[in-house]
Amino acid sequence: HEAVAYHDRGAKSTALMSIGQAHEYRKTKKAFINYHSYKNHLAILYKNYSWQMLLIRFPHLALYEISKLLYLLFTEFSTLKSLREFCALVPVYKAKKRCRQVSSKISYRHMLKSMR
Repeated sequence: HEAVAYHDRGAKSTALMSIGQAHEYRKTKKAFINYHSYKNHLAILYKNYSWQMLLIRFPHLALYEISKLLYLLFTEFSTLKSLREFCALVPVYKAKKRCRQVSSKISYRHMLKSMR
């Protein structure tokens, strides 16, 4: 069987927005969307980054993730409840990460070069 996915909203990156613009944009999204968006964001980081990539990108990632966490703590506390679901799903993400790493054709060094 083939998997079918439906996506009913357009995603916008807030990376190039000012803090105020990003805040206004997030306020227009439903709490349900923000909840799953944050959980999925963490899952992508966990599944797709090797420990080497996390170490190399640590300064940037730490600054961004701490900023995001503080933002959520003070403006969208309900979104932080997704951390519990993320933690419960870590074994599933770990299995997916292992499969991806085994089937990967490129090294973290090659990935790092392509990100520059």
